[in-house]
Amino acid sequence: MALFQQNHHAAAIAKMRRQRAKFIKSFNEGKRQRYLQMYTLDATLYDPDLHVVAGMKSMSDYFSELFEYAQERGRPEMMLKSKRTIVKGRFVYDMGEYYWSTVRCGRYIHKWAWINDNYYLTSDRFTIDRLL
Repeated sequence: MALFQQNHHAAAIAKMRRQRAKFIKSFNEGKRQRYLQMYTLDATLYDPDLHVVAGMKSMSDYFSELFEYAQERGRPEMMLKSKRTIVKGRFVYDMGEYYWSTVRCGRYIHKWAWINDNYYLTSDRFTIDRLL
């Protein structure tokens, strides 16, 4: 791989990780609107029950319930642990494990798109491996 491409990939991954840190922080702080702003308007979420949640209105409804669920449980902390990251053009694919303390843990795949000088989630898939 050419040095330019290696540097580009490293920079893209670093920018995505900064955005992902804001994403998780907004979730853990219960900032639903800020959390939703991390998604593109046409983003798609695939939940563990194989439901497809597409578009901002549906995402807002879905996360409204999820944030309420978290609030009822004392706002347990969510953590992501990236296992593999791939850069393809303007997209960064981040695959790893998540741990939502006292609730559940599993795996995730995020597809981040470079739009207007930042990364935004276009696809969010997660599984539940274990309930805690």
